[in-house]
Amino acid sequence: MSRSPLPLDARRRVCGVAMLLCGTLALAAARTPGTLDSPAGVLERWRFPAMFTVWALALIVAGLAMVIAPRWVPFATAAAGGLLAAFIAGESFVGLRDWFNVAGAAGINLSSLADVVTLAAASCVAATVAVAVVMVVTWPEVRASRRQPPLVLLAALVAAGTPILLIGVHGETFTATAIGARLLSPSLPCAGAVALAGLCRRDTRLALLGSVVVALAADVALSLV
Repeated sequence: MSRSPLPLDARRRVCGVAMLLCGTLALAAARTPGTLDSPAGVLERWRFPAMFTVWALALIVAGLAMVIAPRWVPFATAAAGGLLAAFIAGESFVGLRDWFNVAGAAGINLSSLADVVTLAAASCVAATVAVAVVMVVTWPEVRASRRQPPLVLLAALVAAGTPILLIGVHGETFTATAIGARLLSPSLPCAGAVALAGLCRRDTRLALLGSVVVALAADVALSLV
């Protein structure tokens, strides 16, 4: 049993607020483009990958549900939301570097660069805070009362295999930069979720493992559209 002085509904709402704020900032970052003038004089736009918007929207929906109807939303939902926030934190961190690379290579307007970098930094910080809040608040409620079979080997397989899979399906070049970006998001968050799932109750374990499968399948599906 948890010894937190806050009632269960209040703890769920705390998680929901953190997830909602993170998702809102991430959605703003996802939908604010970097703009530049091409040699032909045509205004072009650069954005985060499509999956970033999907993660943000899913996190907003889950956060709203936990704030509005906490009694009906299990802590397993918050655990899955923590995984989404980890995705956003990793991708935002990668975006901070990539925006400057795009600006140097293609000449993004300085005012536009300031906007997208600020939003990427804000979403990275908010996502990191959201992950911490979800972990601290939910762990006493979702940890297993008995020892579970460890999933360390499966987590290692996910960590090593996810970058190879996603770089391949997206048609990218196997470079250290591409592998590092895929490791930060979604590879390491997925591997962490799989490892953590082995320590959680059955409902949370299924939520985490299911979220990993759905997230990776959606990423692959979007690359084929």
